[in-house]
Amino acid sequence: MNYETHKVLSDEQVEEENIKLACAYHAAALIKNFRKRLKLDDYGSTISDDRPVEAMNFLTNKGLSIRAIGEITAIKLVLSEVEKLTIKSSYEELSSAAEASSILAGPITLQEEIARYAPKIKRSIRSKMSDSDRKKLLEKRAELKKRIGPNREERIRAEQIKIIRAACEEHFAILTRKLRASQVYNDYKILVADGAPLECKRFLFDLRLNYDRLSDEQAVEIILNTVAEIKSSQSKGGQDLSEYPQDGIDFEHWCADVLISSGWEATVSQASGDQGVDILATRGSIILAVQCKRYGSPVGNKAVQEAFAGKQHVNATHACVIATSGFTKSAKELATSTSVLLVAPEDIPLLDQLL
Repeated sequence: MNYETHKVLSDEQVEEENIKLACAYHAAALIKNFRKRLKLDDYGSTISDDRPVEAMNFLTNKGLSIRAIGEITAIKLVLSEVEKLTIKSSYEELSSAAEASSILAGPITLQEEIARYAPKIKRSIRSKMSDSDRKKLLEKRAELKKRIGPNREERIRAEQIKIIRAACEEHFAILTRKLRASQVYNDYKILVADGAPLECKRFLFDLRLNYDRLSDEQAVEIILNTVAEIKSSQSKGGQDLSEYPQDGIDFEHWCADVLISSGWEATVSQASGDQGVDILATRGSIILAVQCKRYGSPVGNKAVQEAFAGKQHVNATHACVIATSGFTKSAKELATSTSVLLVAPEDIPLLDQLL
């Protein structure tokens, strides 16, 4: 007894055949929906292409199994089949037009008529949108978005930005100092090394701030912009903290003016017999003994020693040295052991936070 041999299709082949049959059965609707999903400008450049989304919607709506071939392969297959169906549909329309034309205009070969209409085939496949229609569409999208509010991703992103900005405000004094220290200028005030972006990333890492909905560049930009905004809002009395008087005595009075404009009560000591205290400033329970150094090079141990001795002499609660050109390593070490605060003129508005 002879038995006829039948070919058994694999699961992948069955799914592919089912998809092809479904595409052929719903060809007209698929072609129409795919044209809507492809947006082109007047020059034929793609504005948006959501055809893969439409392909997935088709597979889902028709309940087609893609377990064996997978989602990506299934979408590619739908795209390929729709492209074939679109070209076939365009040529069938073209053939009908050619036959009608041959009746009206006399004998003409189908190949000649196709050559005449060929440029129109590509245009028929692509859908175009005029500037006015695109403007209307964008307006409708904006109106809809305003009505329904931000989506989940946008809400998470906005919340992350809000948390980063709040952290910048909370740690503004320390963050500002670290950002300034991360930037190196030459003698001509030209920036030669900018470590601010790296310092911003370290700030995010140290505080364990989540910014997975933002790029590194966006997060850094938010920090720098927030710091700049806070600096701008805190500048009081019209003081330009980047321009200092050249004369040492004038610099002391300038520092006192900035302290006063920042909410302190400050008096400049007499030039002689100040016992290492150039300015005596008070704010609430804080009594601050201040040494001012308008130097062109880093300040050394002597200024720290004078500020510490002056604090003891006037019974102040705190001591600090304000210097325009930074401090030596040994001065910083001595300041740490004697609890003398070392600051730049730009830090004066933040003294109450740094003490």
